Amino acid sequence: MKSIFCVLSLSCLFSCHLDQGKEYLASISSLPAFDMLLMDSSTVFHAKQIPDGKSIVVLYFRPDCIHCQKETNMLLSHIEALRNVQIYLLTGASFEDVKKYYKSYHLDKYQNITVGKDYEHSFTRIFKPTSIPYMAIYDTDKKLKRIYYGEVDIDILISSVHA
Repeated sequence: MKSIFCVLSLSCLFSCHLDQGKEYLASISSLPAFDMLLMDSSTVFHAKQIPDGKSIVVLYFRPDCIHCQKETNMLLSHIEALRNVQIYLLTGASFEDVKKYYKSYHLDKYQNITVGKDYEHSFTRIFKPTSIPYMAIYDTDKKLKRIYYGEVDIDILISSVHA
């Protein structure tokens, strides 16, 4: 009798966990509204301002994270393959650290890259990243295609974006 109760309890617990995962994915299946403070430190960019018609990469990072730095280097070294992709780099780090990162990678040179601070934590409340870097890929209609936790191989990223 005890073993039947344990099996039923575990089944219920596992089912509840699956529903929570489905709920989470449903909440981000279309690009949700989040805000970011841009590098001029006064302009707030809203996700609803992201134009339709291009694939979207949203990368949540930390400036001091070696994996995030590698991911940024890979993106920049393959920027030509990503020229028709809007890339949004977002962090909760201090504005000073974000600015240093922005300048050290010369991110102002890239028309398709927007960098900002998750100043009200709207991104982290919605996406709940469990690791950094965290990357969400959306298609041209702003529908979720893929989520990556941690570093992703650039060839896999490029094929995900263009698939």
